[in-house]
Amino acid sequence: MPARLTRAEAVLGFEVGSPAGRFRLHLALMLKRLRDNADLC
Repeated sequence: MPARLTRAEAVLGFEVGSPAGRFRLHLALMLKRLRDNADLC
């Protein structure tokens, strides 16, 4: 596994390679984008 993914897993506290981890990561990124875009309105 690349070092960046290993570091991300250590920081996040969950595996990003598992289906559940990928879903969790995707959801977190979508929520961040929504929050960032809401600040512009």
